[in-house]
Formats: sequence, C-alpha cells, structure tokens
Amino acid sequence: MGSIEGVSTRVEQEEKGEAKLVPISRELPPPLVATHEMSFYCFYVLKKHFKRHKNDLLNGINKNSKKRKNRPHSYVIPEAQCALFVGWKIDSEHGERLRGCKGTHSVLPLEEGLRHYALISAFDDRRFSMMREEEVPTLSCSISLLHRFEEADDINDWEIGVHGLKIEFEDSKNKFRSATFLPSVMTQFGYNKRQTIKRLIEKSGSKDKLTKSLGAKIKTIRFQASEIKTHHSEWENKLSSMNNKSKRAK
Repeated sequence: MGSIEGVSTRVEQEEKGEAKLVPISRELPPPLVATHEMSFYCFYVLKKHFKRHKNDLLNGINKNSKKRKNRPHSYVIPEAQCALFVGWKIDSEHGERLRGCKGTHSVLPLEEGLRHYALISAFDDRRFSMMREEEVPTLSCSISLLHRFEEADDINDWEIGVHGLKIEFEDSKNKFRSATFLPSVMTQFGYNKRQTIKRLIEKSGSKDKLTKSLGAKIKTIRFQASEIKTHHSEWENKLSSMNNKSKRAK
C-alpha cells in the first residue's frame, strides 16, 4: 500500500519512549463525547485512502486518464483537542476480532487525530498485516476519546469498568517499556487487576514476570474515556441517507 505520509512519527516516538505524556492538570468540563459521526469520518478516510491508491495505479497505466474528483461528504467533527485511540475490528466466524488499534495520549486537534489514527491503525499496527480493501465491509470502527489522566498511587489504584491504564517501566534489561489498555479491554476479557497488569507487561514486549519488586517500579497512569463503536453497515446507511437528501434537494 506504500507509506502513509506524515502519520507514523508520533507512534514511533511513543514506542521508543521518546514521546512524553502530556499531564492534564485541569480540563474544560464536560469532556468530549465520542459519536458515530466520528466513526463515519474514519470510514470515509479509510475508503478515500483505498480509492486514491487505486486511482494512482490506474493513472500509472493510462497517463491521459482524467482524475475524478472525490464527492465531498459532510461530517460534523467538533473543533476541539483531545487524546484519542481509533480501533478496527473485523467480523469473523467466532465473532469480532481486533484488526488494528492505535492512538496517542498527547492532545491534538480532533479531526487531525481521527484522520491520522484511522490510517495508522489500519496500516501501521505491527501486530497485524496491512488492511485490505475487501475487508472494509466487515469492519467496525471504535473511537475512544481520553480524559482525566491521573498518576495512580500503585498498580492497583484504579477501577475496572471506569479506568483505562498506561504503564511505564524499565525491564530487567534496562529497556524502557510502555503499554496501554483502554477501559473496555478489561471488561471485554474479564481481566482482574493482576491479570490486567500482567497482560500489559506482555503487550509492552517485556518477558519479565509480574513480581512484587517489578510492580513497585511500574508507573501507572489511569484515565477515563468516552467510547463508541460503529459498524460499516451503519456508515453505508449514513451515505444512503445523505444521497437521498441530495436528490430531494435537486
């Protein structure tokens, strides 16, 4: 599919431990609420990416072919800044399974963040192969808008069903490690607190076991999130509704 210009730097910095968590000591209430419109926009960005790639191939074969303009669609995205994650899940015989999930704890403009992480989670999540266009109709898009970041007193100072977690630590080889779970992960898989920390250590890439001494070294950041999930079929219904309104307006 090729590189995604300008959207990988932040992820690479966070994985190397170079990006710093931006502490939020105060925020404007109420926190942003995730909406289906945000998921619709991410589907639009993904579909547009595939269309652009296909047009590039066609234009390479026929240099005289005229470029067709993308039909503009209107998506209502608040002009606000927020930390966020975008996730993709795919339908399978055994239910939904994760297809990609990426995001940032740093605050950035919401529309920019949705656009960038819709693509990063689809094409730059190293746990999975790159997204294929034929998979799109079977996808669901999850949006998580993060807020109320707090450094916990210890690895147990948080509530299941309320908080998401980010852990940071140096492993036995003095390598910086970090990993994040959104609030929905613990409830989805039925993890208790100890299981959550163990899975986060594994997700960070560390082979270390959760011991009392390691637990005491782990920096735990808890946060809350507004989360919503939208299936591709709902986006198709949105497009159909927009097309019908456009026809009636003529």
